[in-house]
Amino acid sequence: MPATRQQMQRDPRFAIPPDLDGRIAFHYPNAEGRRITASLLDLSIAGLSFALDHELPLIVRGARIEGAVLLVADREIEGNVRIMYCSRDEAGPAIYGGIFYPATERDQLEMNGLLAALAQFN
Repeated sequence: MPATRQQMQRDPRFAIPPDLDGRIAFHYPNAEGRRITASLLDLSIAGLSFALDHELPLIVRGARIEGAVLLVADREIEGNVRIMYCSRDEAGPAIYGGIFYPATERDQLEMNGLLAALAQFN
């Protein structure tokens, strides 16, 4: 049974330790576009957040990033991201947050294993 919004908000978020070099990679503005790689800030069972030095105009609330790849330590997890927010202060990076949808069952199992490993760091 899918988690409710209230349950997702209660799920713990796990910061990505710097030594794991967490990144998200995707093509912008579409599959034929340039490859973007951003720092992955945190993960939860419900989603993720990442940081870019500058905002990308087409990545707004509700946008879908297809074919994203999470790269953390030796893991590669493919899926899609539905953007839920973007924030930026004048001096800092653009912070994006979204819901991550693993592409396959294998990707879901990899995500579960990664979250279990991250729980040990946090």
